[in-house]
Formats: sequence, C-alpha cells, structure tokens
Amino acid sequence: MQPSSRAQVYGQIAAAAAGVTLLLTSSVAQRAASKSPMPSVTFGASVGPMFAKSCVGCHGERMPKAGLDLRTAGDILQGSSSGSVLVSGKPEESKLYTMVKSGAMPPGGPKVGPAGLKALREWIASGASIAGSPGGHWAFIPPVRPKFPADLTGGWAKNAIDLFIGDRLKSSGLKLSPQAPRQVLARRLYYDLVGVPPSPVELDLFLSDRGPRAYDSLVDRLLADPRFGEKSARHWLDSAGYADSEGILQEDLVRANAWRYRDYVIRSFNADKPYDQFVREQIAGDEISGYRTAARFTPLMLEQVTATGFLRTAVDATRADFNTHQFAEYQYRMLHDTQTIVTSTILGVPVQCARCHDHKYEPFSQRDYYRLQSIFQGAVRPMGTLLPTAARQIVAAGSEEVAEANAANAKVDAEIREIVNRETASLDAARMRALGSGFVQIPASDKAALVESVR
Repeated sequence: MQPSSRAQVYGQIAAAAAGVTLLLTSSVAQRAASKSPMPSVTFGASVGPMFAKSCVGCHGERMPKAGLDLRTAGDILQGSSSGSVLVSGKPEESKLYTMVKSGAMPPGGPKVGPAGLKALREWIASGASIAGSPGGHWAFIPPVRPKFPADLTGGWAKNAIDLFIGDRLKSSGLKLSPQAPRQVLARRLYYDLVGVPPSPVELDLFLSDRGPRAYDSLVDRLLADPRFGEKSARHWLDSAGYADSEGILQEDLVRANAWRYRDYVIRSFNADKPYDQFVREQIAGDEISGYRTAARFTPLMLEQVTATGFLRTAVDATRADFNTHQFAEYQYRMLHDTQTIVTSTILGVPVQCARCHDHKYEPFSQRDYYRLQSIFQGAVRPMGTLLPTAARQIVAAGSEEVAEANAANAKVDAEIREIVNRETASLDAARMRALGSGFVQIPASDKAALVESVR
C-alpha cells in the first residue's frame, strides 16, 4: 500500500474513535451522525434469541459449520469460511436472510417463524447494529444521550449530573455527603485540573471571593492555566506510550525530537482542539499538511507534521549497523507496536491478537490486521536502504525557502573558498621566508620534498 493511502483511511479511523467501528457498515456512522434513534429491533433482544433457539446448535461454539458462528453480532459480521453472509442495509442481498427465508436454514430443528424472519430483516435493513449484542463491544456502540431522571434531590441539584447522582442515591438508599469546605474544594480543583496544590496566595484569593461565581471563576482560571494542558496531556501521552528514549538495547538511545510531539499534545489540550482534528493530525498530519509541495513551510504545517510523532512512540531499534535479517525483525516489532498503540488508543480494541488468527470477540480478521498494518509500512523502507530512526527527519522548509537558503549558502561558500585560498598562499609564502638563506644550500633533489613538508 502506498504511503498516500493513509490519508484515505484516517477519516475512517477518526470516525471509529467517535464510536463507529472501522469494519462495520457506514449506516451505523450515518445514523450516529444524524442523531437518529437506534433501531427498535436489536440483536440482543430479538435476533440473538432467535438464533440461539434455532441455529447455534450447528453454528455455535464447537466447530461451527461452514465457519459461521451466529452467537454474537460480531461473529456474524466475520462471516463464514466462504465469505460474508450479511450486506448491511440490504437484507435481500444478505445470504443470512435469504437462506432463512427460503427455509433452507436451519435444515433441522425449529424453523424461524414469520415474526423472527421479520425481526431479522428489520435488523439487517437498519444497519445490523452491534448494539444490544451480548458479545458486542462498547467501542462499536454509538453514544446515545440518556434521558434525565426525575429530580429526587430535594432542590440541591444544580445540573444534569446532579440528577443522575440523586437518582442513584435514592435507589441505593443513601444520602448526599455534606458539602466540602471551600478550601477542600479548591485543593480538589487544583489537583484535578493542573496537578498541583494551590499556593497560599491562590487559596486566600479564592477564600476571600464571596461572590456567587467564585467557584466557577476558579474553574475558568484553572482551565486557562498552561498547566492544565500539561496535566491533561499526561493521560494521552501515557496511552500513546510516549518516552524520551527508545527503551531498547543497552544504549537506550535518546529521541532528540520526541519533546516536539509532547509539546504538541500539551498545546492541543490548552487550545481545546476538537477531538476529530486531534486524531486526524496524529494519524495523517504529514499527508493533510501538503508540506512536500509547499513553497513556504507554515506554522500549521509544522504543527501537523509534528503531530505524527504519535506514530513514532513505539519502541524502534532499527539501526544502521544491523544486517538485513535483524532489520526485518525489529521493523516488524516496530510496526506491530505502532498498530497496537493506534488501535488501542483510538479504536479501543485489541486488534493485535489478530496477527495470528481471526479475532474471536471483535469483528477483526487476520487479513484485517495485516491490511491495517500496511498503512504504516510507508514509514520504513522494507525493500530499500535501511533508514535508522535517528535519520528519519525532515527539513522544516518549503521549496522556495530551500532555494533561498541554497543561494545564500552558495554565495557564502564562494567567499569562504576565496579566503581559504588567500590564507593558504600567505602561509606558503611565510613558510618559505622562514627557511631563510639556508634553503639555497640544500641539494636540488631535496628541495621539492622540503617545500612539500613545509606546506
């Protein structure tokens, strides 16, 4: 796969980060984007029980026939040994539906009745959502705004979150804890938002503010504090596996430019950057920036290229002194770790298990694993000259800037050469003068060697 293919798929991965699986159908994404309600027929409530009654005897846990497992929606999406059995949104083109409708399946046991057939058709037509599947993964379920519970707080609720707290307290037979003292609230805010306790001056400033918006003002002030980005970025950097050194071999080589990516993440949190933009820049910032053909290297280009440091956080031991087979081994390790970081951080699923076999509980096959990994192949040169980690750098300059720099350097280089030539001639003359009158007494056969040694 060509490196540019990454630009074509980053949108799919970013969409998956919002709760839509990379491998499921676009209808789920469209429904989530339009904020339309989830379908009335779900796998867990209607389709799954029907299959459990009539089908899982043959298509269940113990060597399912034709390689088709019907226990969960994820299993169904993986298909059978001969391929897909479901076309999302199109029941009449789905082998799963047509075989049941014709009566060919199940061959024995209780047949699927009209109600079950209708439920299966509606489930496929509505997008075959994995929501409600007992084997469904939370990362594939589009978020749905819940209904607010009734106000059972007796008046202390100040926002929607308080309503949920009040409802849970009521159902558990518990009461709200007493209001924390203001100095305790201040310390909690400081630790949660900027990671350090308030100074005595800052604490006194808050305690002396008796206005109705004192607490809100403190929250706003801490959110605007540069330390907020430093505190919040730690969670993402930990998930991404950020480190200032390679962490492999006894040398533990320092990553000279790793700090640039760290600071990018901090700036993004402090700027309240939208999450979809945050994800796109880290996966394909070099592709969307267009820096390769730009005349001028803009600050935005630098920001987007720096963001792809996300794809450099995996342990990478590629070295110029490694031979071919060692390079291939460490290259694969790096690609595997990079893919694991990207999928676990953004998709929330352990795709790495599929490198050896089709995934059992998520709709990822071994083929999917290696197709996804090919996206990152452009970062190395598997068929060309080894490019060690330390050499994977770019010049932050556009074509015009490079031309200007080359022209300026050429002028300076010419001046330097002229100065060096004058210096050499002056030194030669000075050294010859230093030989003095004794030079004429040296045999002619030795003079040339003497002059060369003097120079």
